[in-house]
Amino acid sequence: MRRVDFRGNDELPAGFLARESGRKRGSRRAVARLRRGLPGLALALIGLVAAVAVFDYLENSGEIHSGVRVGEVSLGGMTPDDAREKLQEHASRNMNSLELRGGDGEVRMSAEEIGLRLDARESVQRAYSIGREGNVLTRVRDRAAATLRMTRVEPAIEYRRTDLRAGIERIAARTEREPREATLSITGSDVSVDAGREGYRIDAEATLDNAESALDDLRSVAEVSGEPLEPRVTTAEAEQAAGRAERAVGQSLVLESGGERWTISADRVAAALEVSGEGEAVLRRGMLGAELSEALGPLEREPVEAELVSGERGSVEVEPGRSGTEVELQKLLDRIEAGIFEGDHRYEVPVSRTEPEFTAAEAEAARPNTLIGEFETGYEVYEEPNRIENLKTASEAVDGTILAPGETFSFNAAAAPLSRYEPSDVIVNGRLDTALGGGLCQVASTLYMAANYAGLDIVERSPHYAELPYIRPGFDATVWFGSLDLKFRNNT
Repeated sequence: MRRVDFRGNDELPAGFLARESGRKRGSRRAVARLRRGLPGLALALIGLVAAVAVFDYLENSGEIHSGVRVGEVSLGGMTPDDAREKLQEHASRNMNSLELRGGDGEVRMSAEEIGLRLDARESVQRAYSIGREGNVLTRVRDRAAATLRMTRVEPAIEYRRTDLRAGIERIAARTEREPREATLSITGSDVSVDAGREGYRIDAEATLDNAESALDDLRSVAEVSGEPLEPRVTTAEAEQAAGRAERAVGQSLVLESGGERWTISADRVAAALEVSGEGEAVLRRGMLGAELSEALGPLEREPVEAELVSGERGSVEVEPGRSGTEVELQKLLDRIEAGIFEGDHRYEVPVSRTEPEFTAAEAEAARPNTLIGEFETGYEVYEEPNRIENLKTASEAVDGTILAPGETFSFNAAAAPLSRYEPSDVIVNGRLDTALGGGLCQVASTLYMAANYAGLDIVERSPHYAELPYIRPGFDATVWFGSLDLKFRNNT
């Protein structure tokens, strides 16, 4: 059987019906042969396809098949000339411009601005070709789809995409806006909220797709695609934060400990609040901490260290220390921070005991109780009253000194100043003379020998130029404020 051309307004080929009749007369032999080669279902299908093709051709000869659309314009059942006229009329009404709507604005672009042009002839030719191209099965399939209103043909349309995008950018420039954060303000006891605002941003690519889809459908209006931009802090969130802040301000802060009470004024409390970057009312811990430290100062007491002191007859006694008290400031701030925004303004002050670093027990353990060195000299060798008085003054100056391990003793530092002493005989450059402090060298020499017997490290010592009546040569030590000193170190 030869190919039948269904295109255009061609009529059925001559002899088509006659050949079909001839086949009917010889159908018994044909069926017999087919039964030997093919199943009966295949034979029935071929016959049905052929019958539908003939019927469809007779029904739609010279016309666009029913159900065919170009864009959103239905052209089914129309001749090509009528279809062109309908498309041209639609274009003159609807394709003079394209309007983008949405995003709190709109932009209208003329056909000239974007180079919009519809080729009605080519568009109709595409519609007319539906169901008229390909083999019989393809044509029947396409015609069946058209009958069910399932066939849409892309129009032959042109436009400048860059100009279309430029129009979208213009509407974006007019309608896009950044979100505005809601803000919370605290002024004294006054809490206020400045409302925020939603922003908006256009999705340029999605809007371009919408515009192109509208043009492909031969529509004159397209939707602008965009999305609202929520502020980081919304008005509702700011108002919620304002509620927390209002519970914190307007009342004094009352602090109690051991029956005593301290008050931080409402203004001071409000000044210690601020608004964070997230729009929340927060406590300025450093500022409030300074206020609390000043107010609660009477609660704090430094610990007193235990001491070793000189007792009677050269003994060393322990003077006990004392515990101190300290406000646990960070713990108090934690409690206030957790409760003040819930309206709690009364707190018990947490106070802890602080112990001295050197306790009475440690002092007792360290107390020296063994004599490790001693020496004595007689002061009767001189009957001068002023010298005897100087010996007493200098001895009292160094008596009871406690020299800790590693420390160095200075006689001059302990026995000065000279104004405390009487004028008396002294040896200067090997000669007897009179000066303030006569007799100090005897105290220094006696101490020097006691330090030697104790095995302490002698750091500085100077001998006299003359022999002395109260001590053997080599056992003496001369001192002179500002120049000569006796020094030894506790190396035990």
